[in-house]
Amino acid sequence: YTWSIEPRTGARELVTVRFTPRGAAAEVSVVHERILDAVTRERHRAGWNGCFDRLQAYAGGGANSIA
Repeated sequence: YTWSIEPRTGARELVTVRFTPRGAAAEVSVVHERILDAVTRERHRAGWNGCFDRLQAYAGGGANSIA
C-alpha cells in the first residue's frame, strides 16, 4: 500500500507487507520504501519498531528485528 503522513510532492512512500508461513506461526516482513530523507526514515523506523514490539507482546513472544 502507499503511505503518506502529510501532503508531499513526488512519489508516495510504498509499504509492502509479506506473511510467510513458519509451521504453526508466520513470519511478517515489512519493507517501507521511497522515504525522502533520513529524519523521516528514522521516525518511521521508530514507529515500526513500536508497532512490532506491541504485536510481539500481544502474540506472546517471538523474534523482532527491524533494520
